[in-house]
Amino acid sequence: MNIRKLLPYLVPPLSMLILFSGCASGDFSAGASAESTFRGAHTIIQASPETRFAVLDFTDSAGAFTAYGKVIGDETFYRVSALKGIRLMERRRLDAILEEHRLEQSALVSAGGRERLGGLLGVDVLIVGSYVYDGDRVKVNGRYTDVRSGEIKGTFVYYLGEKMKVSSVALRTEDEPGTCEPYEKRLEPYMRDLRTPASVEKAVDIAITIPYTMKCRHVHRGVMGTFARGGLYPDRYIRFLHDTVVAIPDPEEMERKSSVFYYYRSDEKIDEREWNTGILAMKNANARVTGAIVSFILNRGHPQDERLLLKRIDILMELAAAGALGRPVPVSRDQMFQRIMSVGPPGETTRSMRLYLLEKYAPALARDKKNLSYLLSYSEKSLISETDRPSRTRFYRNIAGIFSTADPEGKNDLCLQLIGFTAEMHNRHGKDDDAELREFAVTLSPWYCHAMTQVRSDYRLKSAAGVLQKYGIRCGR
Repeated sequence: MNIRKLLPYLVPPLSMLILFSGCASGDFSAGASAESTFRGAHTIIQASPETRFAVLDFTDSAGAFTAYGKVIGDETFYRVSALKGIRLMERRRLDAILEEHRLEQSALVSAGGRERLGGLLGVDVLIVGSYVYDGDRVKVNGRYTDVRSGEIKGTFVYYLGEKMKVSSVALRTEDEPGTCEPYEKRLEPYMRDLRTPASVEKAVDIAITIPYTMKCRHVHRGVMGTFARGGLYPDRYIRFLHDTVVAIPDPEEMERKSSVFYYYRSDEKIDEREWNTGILAMKNANARVTGAIVSFILNRGHPQDERLLLKRIDILMELAAAGALGRPVPVSRDQMFQRIMSVGPPGETTRSMRLYLLEKYAPALARDKKNLSYLLSYSEKSLISETDRPSRTRFYRNIAGIFSTADPEGKNDLCLQLIGFTAEMHNRHGKDDDAELREFAVTLSPWYCHAMTQVRSDYRLKSAAGVLQKYGIRCGR
């Protein structure tokens, strides 16, 4: 459906079939938990099966809409979608329509806003709420609000960081079984034939009863490998993996997480559900694990929709600025910049990502050696093979602008790195980019001149003389 053709207060019947999706068939093991957690929605559906729901972004405890609130909204959508018979508007569709009509979610909590939303989308109940950090967990409080009357028709609470009550076996995810052999023997016959949807569902029935512990992780690696080779991504198994990864308590543990993200990425894309898994998994992850997850969920090495990629970068940077990711020490905004800057081999996708970081986020970076070194190193990786001259010019000017506001004092290693960068660019692109590189060198002449004063402490810095001579730069006394 073309959203731009959507009339403000009318949704055609055919569009309604597209906009609203029911729960997947089958008895997903989290179903019982979903019915328990979202009892209010279940009651509404029983009383009026035609009721249509939409999940908005959640707010923080102060009532502000945040990037993490969007993550919570997405997670709530995925969880409540497990209810049988629910008619739920897709979140991406909701965002597209709000953007089309230039509406902010914060404006939809008033009576007039609710009514307008009901008219735009044909929804009857809004699922809204807030979240609060509770130690290592996140407590989510939600409510069902009638779009016309404003009546609160029920409430719910759930925690992120706790395993959903998917089965008696899965409840013991962190309890190592004595042996995994019984699980393997039970599963093996069902993994032989996955030619039909019914046979896949039978295999999933067994797989989601096997605890994804460190001892039994090889069983699930086998399942994921087989599914990936067949291009199979069963919804119930994806949900099981999501719940398991989000609930892993050890911030240093990467083995199970990496197996799941390799599986997610095996189709060369990261969808919204998989993206949300990564964001929530980073809440309880140290800096090393967080960096690895960032690489996975930004889909390193694969072409992507540029608009979606840049939007996801914004979310990561905002979450890091809010201290919402990482444990025991939250990942800082500068650290997240470094992680994203290092993601991806040279290519069009990586170029777009790095230029976006340089232009939007680098100006606010602390001008310390680590940040500047990351910025220079990964820009060079892109520039070495960059064939688009305007893009090279953007790199040069952004790097020069950032380094020109930093003090070279005490940064001899960085001076040497900058000299090497300048020489490399001259050797590779000097013929085509002579004017741009001259401007670059003149702007950063204080760095090269400072290097010449430090030759006694590091003779390698004398190589700055070549840059100064090449571009006719004279250092003041």
